[in-house]
Amino acid sequence: MIFRLADRTRMENSEQQKAIDLEIEAIKVAEKEGRKLDIARHLEILSLRYMQQGDYSEAEAACMRALSIREEELGSEHLYLTMPLSVLCQVKEQKGNLEEAVTYCRRAIVIKKKWYGEEHPSVANSYFYIALLYKAQGMRKESHKLFKQALCIRKNIFEPGHPDRLVSIDSVYPRFIAFILKFVEFVRAIRKSSKTT
Repeated sequence: MIFRLADRTRMENSEQQKAIDLEIEAIKVAEKEGRKLDIARHLEILSLRYMQQGDYSEAEAACMRALSIREEELGSEHLYLTMPLSVLCQVKEQKGNLEEAVTYCRRAIVIKKKWYGEEHPSVANSYFYIALLYKAQGMRKESHKLFKQALCIRKNIFEPGHPDRLVSIDSVYPRFIAFILKFVEFVRAIRKSSKTT
């Protein structure tokens, strides 16, 4: 059993490396042919492959290059910039740079709002992600505000019973509230025990 698991892991690593090599080759071909937006697309895929391997420095470098190409070719407010911005947000989060992650995510939100409007699932997802980043930084008030904003958007755009609405409103928000209530109980218990000693 252990040997099969080790073999499977080696195979997966080998397959991941093959996928990386294929993307690098595709980038070289696109560079020779001068297809800049294809270069950016392959760089974005490459950055995701590097993230799967946990190589966040390479992922960041590939994604920064993709973002630069897209900005140069499409301008600084094009919808296609949201993909590399979202990947950079995840890379920064994995590297522990939560403030930088929020910056990239906020920039993506501005672009998404311009293209989609305020009430769109993609905008709600970005608010939700920033809320999680704020929560990880201990910024509970800001986190709660963005959770509510994301959930209100979903409530407004999806009919009752829609799976996306059920997932976000009926499971995420109650869990968040349950977490807050447990935290309050924990603080009360500590205060109570400190009064008795």
